[in-house]
Amino acid sequence: MVSLFALFFSLSLTLSKNAKNALAPKTKTKTKKQKLNRALREDSEMVHVPVSIDTFYPEVAEAAVAAGADIVNDVSGGLDLYATAAAGESGKSGNGADAAAADAADVADAGGGGASPGESGMLETVARLGVPYVLMHMRGRPATMQSAALTAYDDDGGGGVVAGGAPPPPLPVVAGVGRELLARARAALAAGVLPWNLILDPGLGFAKKPADSAALLGDLDVLRAQGLPGVFGRLPMLVGPSRKGFLAELMREGGGADGGGSGAGAAARPPPPPEARDDATAAACVACVARGAEMVRVHNVPVVGAALRVADALLRRGRAQQARQEGAGGLAPGPAVGRGAALRG
Repeated sequence: MVSLFALFFSLSLTLSKNAKNALAPKTKTKTKKQKLNRALREDSEMVHVPVSIDTFYPEVAEAAVAAGADIVNDVSGGLDLYATAAAGESGKSGNGADAAAADAADVADAGGGGASPGESGMLETVARLGVPYVLMHMRGRPATMQSAALTAYDDDGGGGVVAGGAPPPPLPVVAGVGRELLARARAALAAGVLPWNLILDPGLGFAKKPADSAALLGDLDVLRAQGLPGVFGRLPMLVGPSRKGFLAELMREGGGADGGGSGAGAAARPPPPPEARDDATAAACVACVARGAEMVRVHNVPVVGAALRVADALLRRGRAQQARQEGAGGLAPGPAVGRGAALRG
């Protein structure tokens, strides 16, 4: 079951990495017409498999669904990224620091609510279309999302002395992403998106330092339990760690692919290129599943799929053994693996 989810969402990434919506910090934002033409051409070639359209343009999403796409994947969380990205492009010849400062002010004005304010109309569009919608956490625009201001996650004051038996407060990045993702999820439901069509993505690598992306991945279960209350904590979670920069940093810290060890020498080595990060991606995806993620999004389906099939089998076996020891009649959810191991059966 895990590998089917990996395959399903890898198709979306295969399309998006062909420039449909690459959002690396230095990537230029394509026009709506370019995106629409590319989406329709590529989606028409995928008519026999489920397809996720990767876009933050409502017009592209609507046309792609009309052409047969099954899911809308939106890195902006329904915010008007097109307008802010265009503003960033027009201001590039001026002062780039001004754009980053403006985005930081937007986050502050929104009370830590995420990216620059202003709805794009995507939430209403997907609600009307009635298709599953992947809502991702992000701050700012592609050109500024990795700025110091937008990658800062301050403690909201929820720390302090932990009462006996109470869980410790989440890390600042987990608390911040939880608050902001929750706000956008609530906006989606308010716009008419059905709860069973909503999938949440914490946005690894988007407006997050490498260490924060790693910490967020390791605390996905905390994000769900403490950052997403009620029905929001029961929504499916999609995570996309595939080949991302924070994995390269972890590989380098731990010795990397060449086993050269850590320390000053490791820091001086260049990070491994994206195509050399598939084994690290497989490890990250296993961690995602163990921490409760239902879906992963990957480049190399055979490598990650094999790892997830083994992980799924072992986690299921562990849960079955625990149930037998507890004398339960069925599979009791284990405290560590939670929902993600069995992927709802």
